[in-house]
Amino acid sequence: MSEATPDTARSAKVDLIGFVAQFAPLIFLLVLMSAFAIVEPRFLTPLNLFNVLRQVSIYGLLAIGMTFVILTAGIDLSIGSLVAFCGLVAAAVSKGGLANRFTVGAAQDAASHGWYLAAAAAIAIGLAGGFLQGFSLRGLRCPPSS
Repeated sequence: MSEATPDTARSAKVDLIGFVAQFAPLIFLLVLMSAFAIVEPRFLTPLNLFNVLRQVSIYGLLAIGMTFVILTAGIDLSIGSLVAFCGLVAAAVSKGGLANRFTVGAAQDAASHGWYLAAAAAIAIGLAGGFLQGFSLRGLRCPPSS
């Protein structure tokens, strides 16, 4: 039988600080969820968890896209304004244009377009904005904002 040398004994120890540093966001999330579950018992219900995931999904998709932008050594500070503009376009198309923006009731329903047209318009504006910004960065060689 061989005895453990000091080097192997040292490597067998758990590096607690490294473990906490590596999993700090997950640990913080679990502590935060535990605190909310203690304060409000209905927090961990399936309906509430689905609602939280639904509300966070948009920001998660934006974060995935921003991760690729940051990995390519760039940074895009205009994503918030582009998302807001896409939302404005979707609302205007859904309402039926800006001419009848103060109408309510039956007149509003007659002039409005479907949600599918509003979603298509928002996606088209988002693609156009992203293309213009990508073209200005690569085609025109403008430096990215930092």
